[in-house]
Formats: sequence, structure tokens, C-alpha cells
Amino acid sequence: MLEDLRKPANHPPPMKVYDNKALMDLLNVKGRYLKKLRDNGYIGYTAEGEKYWYTQADVEKFLKRFHYKDFSTASSLPNDCL
Repeated sequence: MLEDLRKPANHPPPMKVYDNKALMDLLNVKGRYLKKLRDNGYIGYTAEGEKYWYTQADVEKFLKRFHYKDFSTASSLPNDCL
């Protein structure tokens, strides 16, 4: 039993949670735009009174939904882009 206590536990890492300010900073958006994302159902959230909370899973789902893969097969940028 003592050996079981010495082994590292396989606990999942704590879930990261963002408030409005933290998420606005992370996404580099303003509050009105974040509200529009919530109102249109683009990002999941939890409301607690006037406070909104976003989990890391909410943010990842939002980013995956609006991520576009690059379409170029070139390994370097053209000279006119530099």
C-alpha cells in the first residue's frame, strides 16, 4: 500500500478556464466581438450571472472549426511576400 502512494498518480491535468478578459487577450479580440461569437453560437461558454467562462475545450473547438489549412505546397514564400 505504501508503494501505491509513492507512485505518481495518473490524474488528468487541471482544466484551463478563461474569463472574458483572458480570452479577449488570448484571441486578440474586443469584448463586442467576443459577445457576437457567443450570441451566434460560435464559441461555447458558461454564464454565471454577468460573468462568462470558457473552457480550454470550448476554445479548441472554436479554433478547429474556423481553422483553414494552408493550400500552398511551396516550401518557401515568393520573393514579393518578403
